[in-house]
Amino acid sequence: MIYFIIIVVALFFVIFNLATRYTKQNKTLNPKNKKYFPVYLALWSLLPSSIVFVFSYLMSNYLIHKQIFKGAMVLKTPIANDTLKQQIIQVANQLKQGVSPNALGNNFLIDKAEIINFANKYLYYDKLMFITLLIIFLLMVAIISFVIIKRLKLAVNLQKRLDKLIQVTLFLFSTIAILATISIIISLFLESLQFFKHVSVFDFLFRSVWAPESADADPKHSFGVIPLLSGTLLIAFIAVVVAAIIGVLAAIYMAEYMPSKLRKVVKPALEILAGIPSIVYGFFAAITFAPFVVRLLASWGFMVSSENALSAGIVMGIMIIPLISSISDDVINAVPKNIKEGAIGLGSMKYEMILHIVLPAALPGILGSILLAVSRAIGETMIVIMASSLAANLTLNPLKPVTTITTQIVMLIQGDQEFNSPKTLSAFALGFLLLILTLILNLIAARIVSRYKAKYHN
Repeated sequence: MIYFIIIVVALFFVIFNLATRYTKQNKTLNPKNKKYFPVYLALWSLLPSSIVFVFSYLMSNYLIHKQIFKGAMVLKTPIANDTLKQQIIQVANQLKQGVSPNALGNNFLIDKAEIINFANKYLYYDKLMFITLLIIFLLMVAIISFVIIKRLKLAVNLQKRLDKLIQVTLFLFSTIAILATISIIISLFLESLQFFKHVSVFDFLFRSVWAPESADADPKHSFGVIPLLSGTLLIAFIAVVVAAIIGVLAAIYMAEYMPSKLRKVVKPALEILAGIPSIVYGFFAAITFAPFVVRLLASWGFMVSSENALSAGIVMGIMIIPLISSISDDVINAVPKNIKEGAIGLGSMKYEMILHIVLPAALPGILGSILLAVSRAIGETMIVIMASSLAANLTLNPLKPVTTITTQIVMLIQGDQEFNSPKTLSAFALGFLLLILTLILNLIAARIVSRYKAKYHN
C-alpha cells in the first residue's frame, strides 16, 4: 500500500503541472477558473479512483486470504487455524524480503513444502491483484481527467466546486481517522471478550497476582492486573512529575528570558531530542543512570534494587521533557504581546506578568502538552524492560522493581503464539484496559481545561 501512496502523490504533482500548462495554453478557458483548475482536476481524478482502488484491494485481500487459507485448512491438522494462517503470512513476508527457502529453518506447523507453497501462492495472487487494480486505477484517472477537460466549458463557477470538493476530501480523511479508531476499539473489545470467557472481569481487575506462565494450571487466578496497573501509574507519575516541572520551567525561560539568538539554537535541539528512539534512553538508563541511582541511594542508607521504578521513571521523564517544553514554548509565545506589554506598562514585574497573565492564558495548552506526555509515558516499553523489571510486583515503593502493562503485552505476544489461549488473549484485554485508561485521562484533562477556560474568561 505504501507504493500506491507514493504513486498517488507523484500523480497529483504530475496532473497539477500538466493542468497548469494546459490552462496557460487554453485561451477559451474562463480566466477566473485558471487559478483553480489544476487542483480541481488533480483532486477529481485521483480521489474517486483512489477510493475504488483501496476498497477493491481490501476486498481482493479478503478473497485471497479466504482462498489460500481454505486450501491450507483442507490439510487435516490439529493446529489452530489462526496459528497456521499467521505462519503462512510470516513465511510469505520472509520470502518477499529475499530470504531463501533453505534459510527458513524447519520449525513449521505442517510440512515445510506445503507452507512455502501456500506462501508463494499468497505472494503471487497479491502481486497480480495489485498490478491489475493499479492498471484500472490509472485508466480511471485518465478517463476522469479527459471527461473533466472536455466538459470544462460547462463549469460556471469552479471556485465553489473546488471548495465543495476540498470539503468532501477533508470529510473523507476525517472519517477514515474515526473509522480507524472505532475499528481498533471493536477489535480489542471482541478479542477481550474471548479472554473473559476464560477469566472473569472481577478476577482480572481486582486480583493482585499476575502469573501468565501458570495459566494452564489455574487461569482464573493468574491474570490479576492490579500489579501491572500500579507499576504503570507509578512509573508514569514519576516521569510526568520530572518532565512537567523541568519542561514547563524550561519553556518559560525560552519564551520570556532566553536571547533570540540562543533560542534559535536551543529550540531545534529540543525538537531533535524529542525524536530520539526510546531504546537509546533505555540503554542510558540500564548502563549509566540506574547504577548511578543505586550507588547514590545506597550511600545514603536506602535499600535499592538494581532494577527499580525510580530510575525508569526519571529517564522516561527526561525523554518526554522536549515534548512538554517544545509545545509549552509555542503556547506561551502565542499569548498576545499587547497583553504582556499592558501588564508591564501597569507596573507589573516580569515574573508577576508571567505568573498572573501568561501562565493562566497558556494553561490549557500546557495541560495539553502534559497530557501528551502522560500518554507517551503510559505507552512506553523499552525503558521499563531495560531499567525496571519484568516482574509483576504490587508495590508503590519506587526503589523496588515493577513492570507495566505495555511491557507485559510485548512479553505475551512475542514469538509464535496461538491466539486462542488465555495467555495470548490476555494481551488484548490489557490493550483494551490501557485504551480505557487513556480515554479516562483525556476526559479528565478536557474537563479541567474547559473549567479553567470558563473561569479565566469570566
